[in-house]
Amino acid sequence: MTKGKNWRSMSFDNLIAWTVPPSGADKRESGANPERSGHCKRGAGRRRHCGDTRRRGPAESRKSGNLLSVQKDRCLPQKVACLFAAVWFDCAHGDEQSRFPPESGIFLSTAQKRRIIMKKLVPLTLALALGLTACGTAGQNPAPAASPTPAGDVQGTETPANTEGFPFTLTTKDGAEVTFTHVPEKVIAANGNAGDQLMALGLGDKIIATAYTNSDINPKWDAEYKAIPEAAETYISLETVLSLEPDFVYGRSSSFTEKYNTEHDTLTKYGIMSLSSIEGYTVGADVDVVYQDFYNLGRIFQVEDKAEEIVSGMKGKITAAEEAVAGQEATPVFVFDMAQEEGAYTCGNNFTSKLIEHAGGVNIFNDLDTTWATVSWETVVERAPEVIVINDYGDTTLEEKIAQLKENPALATVPAIQNDRIISVKLCEVFASSMTGDTVEKFARAFHPDCFA
Repeated sequence: MTKGKNWRSMSFDNLIAWTVPPSGADKRESGANPERSGHCKRGAGRRRHCGDTRRRGPAESRKSGNLLSVQKDRCLPQKVACLFAAVWFDCAHGDEQSRFPPESGIFLSTAQKRRIIMKKLVPLTLALALGLTACGTAGQNPAPAASPTPAGDVQGTETPANTEGFPFTLTTKDGAEVTFTHVPEKVIAANGNAGDQLMALGLGDKIIATAYTNSDINPKWDAEYKAIPEAAETYISLETVLSLEPDFVYGRSSSFTEKYNTEHDTLTKYGIMSLSSIEGYTVGADVDVVYQDFYNLGRIFQVEDKAEEIVSGMKGKITAAEEAVAGQEATPVFVFDMAQEEGAYTCGNNFTSKLIEHAGGVNIFNDLDTTWATVSWETVVERAPEVIVINDYGDTTLEEKIAQLKENPALATVPAIQNDRIISVKLCEVFASSMTGDTVEKFARAFHPDCFA
């Protein structure tokens, strides 16, 4: 064994660096360390194949050209022996944090670490073999430089069972592009309404965990959905996602954020496919985005016929409601989400506002250029809503929210308060879900009861 080197005391990455010396001190790809490079921030590297089942870490990148420098190392056979011994030793006794730096806060199980190490070893072994072959002829016929292989194109050891019709790419929140390479088998539903859509398509058996279930979903499968383990009470973090080893995460756009390190591009780097429901990140979203959600999911899971059946049913209910209230004057509606110090949190130009319009109403704050906003109680009084819709969710009960409205002296002259025209909805009813058609009918009956007498 080479003198002066104690391979047992060396980390795996340091051992690789010793076995395979760099071809140049400063020759590292711009994406070699995404924590320090803008290459892996939003807008870059988005067309990466997400079906690669490896859990790729932020620090993993090395030029393939460096690997070929082994042809000039006369101690290569001894070093290769050290490397294989280190891999075996690390698989059995390795440090649980050897994959990620301590400051990352990411911890992997032994099984996860073994897969990462062995996958890392395969391309390295091939490169070493090329180096050994080249050693005998290096002085006569220098080996040509190898073309770098994009990290996302290296295949993992696990081959998805169903890849027919793949790959294809979808654009989601913030313009991120996600490539789908196979039918997902292990899914995280990051929000209740996202879970509702999956359940409606008959995909409950693929959901391994849920998150942020702060509202009931469609009564047809609410109990079944709530029986699935909940991985997070609110937004799910990257650490939790990685520990569950999903191949697909689906949720509202608010679930894919920099704060929790769960942006779509980040999940892509770890070989996880992901998608945001369109409604959450689209100002002025209408019912067509719900249809598109189902079409997208139908394509991803190859259940297009079921998706079309759901969409057709929605269209039928919405058309029937619109025809029932045709010719009626639009009813002014105020959506009360929650009370805040500055006033009321309500919806602006968003999906709920469009559902109200389909039902023969008009959101009194549809002129806002945002999806949600806080407004003063004085403005609510000025706009005189005839119906109030309360979003029933969270720690504040429906009864408490009704009391906040009726006991507020500033609202005493509001027509909806005077005539007790207050209705409630679960969040799933006013977010993109299987209940969209039912919600339009529910609103139409509340806004124009005479049309349904």
